Amino acid sequence: MLDQLMKMGFSQEEGRVYLAALELGETSVARIANKAKIERTTAYAHIEALKRRGLISISKQGKKTVYTAENPKKLRNELDEKWKLLDGLLPELLSITNAIDNKPKVRFFDSKEGIYDIYRETLEYPDSRMRMWMSSPWYEDEKFWYDYYLPARLEKKIHLSAIVPKNEESIPFVKEDNTSLRETRMTESHNITADIVLYGLRHVAIISYDESTALVIESKKLFETLRMIFEAHWQLLSRTA
Repeated sequence: MLDQLMKMGFSQEEGRVYLAALELGETSVARIANKAKIERTTAYAHIEALKRRGLISISKQGKKTVYTAENPKKLRNELDEKWKLLDGLLPELLSITNAIDNKPKVRFFDSKEGIYDIYRETLEYPDSRMRMWMSSPWYEDEKFWYDYYLPARLEKKIHLSAIVPKNEESIPFVKEDNTSLRETRMTESHNITADIVLYGLRHVAIISYDESTALVIESKKLFETLRMIFEAHWQLLSRTA
């Protein structure tokens, strides 16, 4: 029984005091402390706490102070009151939670392995479309890109739309589009020095390979803004490239 009271928020000693008072009926602090096997001074503190909860009442019989445990149904009343308070508070708590959830989340990475973790994260969105401005179509670690990432992206059926600088390096890259579930368009109008990756409907990654640093911003509004800019750029290239 004590274990169940503790699950309801009683401390162990508080539960023992309440059970002792229930069994003894109208009684003294000394008898409660003796039955609960705690010091009398400690019993006073717990009795006072239980009194504030409406679970023990204190009265005078002549010169004596008498302590009486209230009907256990008071526990149900106490829980009902807490549920009412929670029902009234819940909408406000949820509004705070929603406000936190809607705030952009920013993560910083300062290593090549951290950058690889970002690309591993893109694989968590199968049957989707990634959009990417690429600073260069080729990366040093071919084992990661060609042995791991590309096969995994193909397996997850994640389509990549990439905009790359127009140069000699890009031409052989574009020729691999058909086998890479990718469409690449080249641009002459911008000197792209960092990668910008849009994935997962709310993730924007800004990656500098030369500096081994990256940011991932989780923001629906920022994602949508950059997606529209990307699509406008993409459509322009389809007419002129």
